[in-house]
Amino acid sequence: MIPDGNNFILKVTKKGRRLEAKLNFIDLRIDCSKKWDGNWWIIIADIPVELRHRSDYFREKLKEIKFCPLQRTVWVFPHDPRDEVEFVAAYFGLERYVTSMKVSEMDKEDEKKVKQFFKERGVLGWLR
Repeated sequence: MIPDGNNFILKVTKKGRRLEAKLNFIDLRIDCSKKWDGNWWIIIADIPVELRHRSDYFREKLKEIKFCPLQRTVWVFPHDPRDEVEFVAAYFGLERYVTSMKVSEMDKEDEKKVKQFFKERGVLGWLR
């Protein structure tokens, strides 16, 4: 703490910033409180084979925060996950290999599977 008149300025150490990032990483969730707009967010991770271990961790985190795996390196979510995905990618040093896009249509069979996936996990609980 550094005195500043009647106040104090807190200076976060490098160790403190690492701890904060770790805590934010552990508790990471995507806000699903808004009504779904009918669009899908697609995350594509084209990660080089030499970074396979980081790729595996990245995939596990996406599973943990309820992304639907469409393919091994393609993931789907019904709400805008860009901030959270950028955070996870940066956490593992993979940001240059990950991209996101918003799509309004997908193959009908894939969409049926994806909707069922999210319905089972309570992300789109109102779907029939």
